Amino acid sequence: MLAVNVARGRDNSILCYPVVETIHKENICHIVKAPADVPWRIRKLANDVAYKAISSLEGAGVFAVELFLTRDGQILLNEVAPRPHNSGDHTIESCYTSQFEQHLRAVVGLPLGDPSMKTPAAIMYNLLSEDEGEPGFKVAHQLIARALEIPGATAHWYDKPEMRRQRKMGHITLVGPSVGVLEARLKSMLREEGYENPNEGIQVIIAGAGGAAHLPGMVASLTPLPVIGLPVRASTLDGIDSLLSIVQMPRGVPVATVAVNNATNAGLLAVRMLGVGDADLLARMNQYQEDTRDHVLTKAEKLRKDGWEVYLNQ
Repeated sequence: MLAVNVARGRDNSILCYPVVETIHKENICHIVKAPADVPWRIRKLANDVAYKAISSLEGAGVFAVELFLTRDGQILLNEVAPRPHNSGDHTIESCYTSQFEQHLRAVVGLPLGDPSMKTPAAIMYNLLSEDEGEPGFKVAHQLIARALEIPGATAHWYDKPEMRRQRKMGHITLVGPSVGVLEARLKSMLREEGYENPNEGIQVIIAGAGGAAHLPGMVASLTPLPVIGLPVRASTLDGIDSLLSIVQMPRGVPVATVAVNNATNAGLLAVRMLGVGDADLLARMNQYQEDTRDHVLTKAEKLRKDGWEVYLNQ
């Protein structure tokens, strides 16, 4: 999705912030990339749609305009939020006038400030609680501590008293020379998931990918442990985009994979990997294969005896 934050003054003056890309997790804004990595024509079209939408409304303040970008290059209006928005939180560090200052300027009748970016690129990462209570606070605080080690990172903690799963507890903004550089820094920041540490008891990782997601490759780039990518059918391409996103990782980042939606094979492959150093697991895998062979031979004999029509109708 794309988004444009638009400021409208009491004198009806309108200024648009740069177009951003928003990435959602379980229908919650998870990551914002500024500026959006789309052609100039798409940026202009998105700005035009957002400008027209806000110019047709009344009131003063900052509005967030969420947009869909279709495969054929059309921009569709999704919704308008009449307030400072999560998609504009990066502006605190990345723009000459943050969305919050801009909102105050607009509602009290001051001239609108410059909404352009003062840094080449920014990424905003939402701190969504991963667990309830103290365990959730611990994970969030560990991530903030790691972020503070990264150049150009600023952490914002909302100091909410209660931790609930997937609740927005804060955000981290990264600024730097390009979105590509910031994506690499974001990967480094996300190592708190424990993927990179083979001493945590983890020996094999199975990572799912849906809709061309890069999670398995990202994990493999951060850990020396073997990673199995599970492509998930979650798009109009029937999971083939997910499969290709896994197998096309560059040299030096190996990721094993299995058929689309075949979590069974992913689990069996993990057991085989672990079986190299575990005689009991290897013996159990051998028994599983023998049982599978016997099951197939039994079905084959039934097919030969009853015929295919009877077999399929049972």
